[in-house]
Amino acid sequence: MHVGDDVRQGFRKILVRTVDTDVVVLAVSVVQQLAQTKQIELWIAFGCGKGFRYIPAHEICASLGPRRLLALPVFHAYTCCDSVSHFVQVGKKTAWKVWETHDEFTTTFYELHNAPEHIAEEEIESSLEYFTILLYDMTATSSSINEVRKNLFVHKGRQTSGLPPTKAALQQHMKRAALQGGHYWGCTTVPYRQLPSPADWGWTCPEQLEASMVKLA
Repeated sequence: MHVGDDVRQGFRKILVRTVDTDVVVLAVSVVQQLAQTKQIELWIAFGCGKGFRYIPAHEICASLGPRRLLALPVFHAYTCCDSVSHFVQVGKKTAWKVWETHDEFTTTFYELHNAPEHIAEEEIESSLEYFTILLYDMTATSSSINEVRKNLFVHKGRQTSGLPPTKAALQQHMKRAALQGGHYWGCTTVPYRQLPSPADWGWTCPEQLEASMVKLA
């Protein structure tokens, strides 16, 4: 929002200082949106100590293309951010490689950026399920993550700590990623937003958790 305000005031060279990768991702994703009429240079002063560097968000923006830019926040949320858990033993580089080699997932991430409520659609869910399968097994032929879990454990000797999540757990992960990447990050330049309750998007509020524990007892 601050960068957007700077652009509206006429600034064309802007520097953002951060140590948070989420800020870097969001900066790259909004350059195109902010520079609708005039070109801007958005630099990120990122990191600290020996890892400090300047990142040209505008140059990265130009290399990714418009659809992938808008899909980027959802991809980042889905593959782990501060509020969405990570896939065990799967890093960002692995996830990026899968995305690069299977561009069809761009449509899925792009769709959730524009309409996160579409996470309930079977086509979107199936696409994310297959994306998750490829994170763990690039040679998998099954589109069922539960079947892939079984195959990795029984036939490939994968330890339980290195298996993908069950479908039930993955569905909750999908909701949380759609909430963060679509609802929250999908309108980062909007100062006043109407946001849904996290309780409807894969999160459990304390009252619900307490009620469940009482019921189990």
